[in-house]
Amino acid sequence: MLESAIVQSIFKYLSSRPRSFTVKLHGSRYQKRGLPDILHISEDLPRSVWFEVKRPGKSATVLQQHRAREIGNAGGYAFTVTSVQEVSDAIQFIVRDLG
Repeated sequence: MLESAIVQSIFKYLSSRPRSFTVKLHGSRYQKRGLPDILHISEDLPRSVWFEVKRPGKSATVLQQHRAREIGNAGGYAFTVTSVQEVSDAIQFIVRDLG
């Protein structure tokens, strides 16, 4: 499966969550390099959640891992995911972590 198809399915899932805002980030010269693909904010998750989407078996680059640590240090959450199920699991982790 292409990464773009995975991104599309994850974006659709996140956008369907009630009272939420989801955006797909597209790199440009005005944006920091290495930011995750998707930013998600919702009423039940009082912190920003970022998702770097990869094909199964692939991993985040060193720069992407660094950005994920920066996001975490700023109070957000950042995950590398390969499927909607992993996104759902990440959200459940956050709910438990904040609970």
